[in-house]
Amino acid sequence: GPIVRPEFQHGPVAANRAAARLALGLSEDLCCAVVVAGSWGVGDIMGTVQALQSEPDIVPVVVAGRNRKLRESLLSHYSAGGRGLVFGWVDEMERLIAAADVVVENAGGLTAMEAMAAAVPVVTYSPIAGHGRANAAEMATAGVSLYARAPAELVSHVRSVTSNISLRRSIITAGRVMF
Repeated sequence: GPIVRPEFQHGPVAANRAAARLALGLSEDLCCAVVVAGSWGVGDIMGTVQALQSEPDIVPVVVAGRNRKLRESLLSHYSAGGRGLVFGWVDEMERLIAAADVVVENAGGLTAMEAMAAAVPVVTYSPIAGHGRANAAEMATAGVSLYARAPAELVSHVRSVTSNISLRRSIITAGRVMF
């Protein structure tokens, strides 16, 4: 199966949900959507954030990787009234995934695998060219994620994997089978 650090697959990620959310200042009644864009922080992250912020109870928690310009742009957006959290490079991704109701990603990379190992559903949106688009299609076909192709579909998929218990369980189970 995919190679992820043991704390994602067998560790206390799920057990740390309440503590992780508390540390981030997120209440249980909000939907935490962890948005990732790889170590380079590439793709339409601002568009992703804006789509998620169209719903008052979805809080985008963005990991901008090493992209300082993206991080600064998001911080500026948030300080102008957008809600959410933004991080640069993080060494403790397990803390953010523990807090997440869903991971929104654009490449099908390591963080998607970590989320699947930790039993957190994955939605792909606005995938990057090349491997991102190929991974999005393959993961959706395999039933381990949902692939949103438009802002309204992103919100709909986030809503579906956080409220439809049967769908959530199906995606999580399919992802966990890989391990």
